[in-house]
Amino acid sequence: MRKSYVTIYDLNMRRVAELENAANIGYETPLNTLWTASFDLPIDDPKNEYCQPFYFVEIYDGNERIELLRILPSTGQRSAQIQRTRYQCEHVLA
Repeated sequence: MRKSYVTIYDLNMRRVAELENAANIGYETPLNTLWTASFDLPIDDPKNEYCQPFYFVEIYDGNERIELLRILPSTGQRSAQIQRTRYQCEHVLA
């Protein structure tokens, strides 16, 4: 069984990256409201370039597909203390 992982797709739904170094993957799937997710990448990970606003994010928890989301603009948060970039996402239907 695979652990949680994240795949990035461009605006034309072409797979551009699988984020092997994604960490702190979290998601909320509340009933009757907008689903959200977030994940971190190391600041020096070359795949940060694929985490563009409105690019699509597919998150799996083990073998279960959580959903297709999109990266929100202006949410990449860098922290020098922890050397990671955090991305916030929302469901594609938003």
